[in-house]
Amino acid sequence: MSDVKRTFLKNLSWLAAGEMMVRVSRLLTTLILARYLTLNDYGLAALAIASAEIIRILASNGVGNLIVKADDAHLRSVSITVFWLNLAIGLVMFLLQYFLAPAIASLYGAPILEDLLQTLAFTHLIYPFAMVQFNLLQRSSRMKEAGLIMGLTVTADNLLSAVLALMGFGVWSVIWPKLLAASLWVVIINTRVFWRPSLEFAWSELRSMRRYSGGVLLAEGLKNVRNQFDMFILGKVLSPEVFGLYAFAKNAGLGISLSLTAGFNTALLPRLCDAYRDGENVAKSYFSALKTALMVIAPLILCQALLAPIYVPIVFGEQWEPATMLVTCLCLSAIPRMIFDSGSMYFRALDRLRAENVIAISFTAVFAASIFFLADMGGVAVALGMIGLYSVVSTVFLVSVYRSIIRGAVPLARDAT
Repeated sequence: MSDVKRTFLKNLSWLAAGEMMVRVSRLLTTLILARYLTLNDYGLAALAIASAEIIRILASNGVGNLIVKADDAHLRSVSITVFWLNLAIGLVMFLLQYFLAPAIASLYGAPILEDLLQTLAFTHLIYPFAMVQFNLLQRSSRMKEAGLIMGLTVTADNLLSAVLALMGFGVWSVIWPKLLAASLWVVIINTRVFWRPSLEFAWSELRSMRRYSGGVLLAEGLKNVRNQFDMFILGKVLSPEVFGLYAFAKNAGLGISLSLTAGFNTALLPRLCDAYRDGENVAKSYFSALKTALMVIAPLILCQALLAPIYVPIVFGEQWEPATMLVTCLCLSAIPRMIFDSGSMYFRALDRLRAENVIAISFTAVFAASIFFLADMGGVAVALGMIGLYSVVSTVFLVSVYRSIIRGAVPLARDAT
């Protein structure tokens, strides 16, 4: 095994360890929430978090990736510029979510959504104070720390949710811990990475990152739309009780599975950027990393999916047995979804953002139309549709990358500006 592959596997293992912490705590929390929250509360919490994630699209601008990609000579100026840009975007997101909350609550006929969304809005003001430091962790391949910090903060979020649910806080038991987790994440990362911003702004760096961040923002925005589109459509089409079942299934199934795949992408980008800088065939590096990740992650997801008929009624209670098929289908959709999402890291390592966005726009249009059409058939139809759509598009992507290896092409050409 080469040193590069060994390093990647080690990084992935630490991120997986962090995700296992998340998995265990989320299982406990989901069990408690399933017994102490009503179906309506589940639906309300899911809508609030989905709405906040849509607002967070603005934070998915990719400028943090430039810290990972930057050469040493420009690292400081890039980092400072990214910090102030993140802070400005955080303020914009806070204002948008805070003042749009009444309209969103009115749309779904749920007045409490206004308070939930306005409370969650404050997280947008907290995260910018550690985002640069986290990117510096990625750049240094300190994935042991990144994985453990992520695991610790999300575990704290999950466990506090469980405690508050036991104390009878209802839907608020899902909301308040988000503020604690954001604050804890900032404090811990700042103790591990000593970096402080200065009162300066490199306009030259801002101009150079404009094309990159714009391309990543579009791709990440479309990804967030795909991740949350089913919630908004089904929230309008289904009854509150049936939608609550779907929200539970997505949290119990897809939520846990996607936390594992997110760890893979966190480790993948630095690996591909290193391959690009060293003049290696990035496509071969991508396939090697993907094969390693699938050997670790896919069996866990398959076990969770196939055992759902057994553990859902036993662990969560008989009232959640109707969600068993949903849990299974949503779990299974995570594997092709991981492959497709990892393609973004491949394109970004090569600065081929135009190709990434053409694919993302086309697929999101087909995805949204399909989910809209399937929504009237129920949650299982939507989940099966996700499996089919992601399986097809991920297969097409893998074939295209593999063909570049067969042709002997080393895809190093950058998009034209």
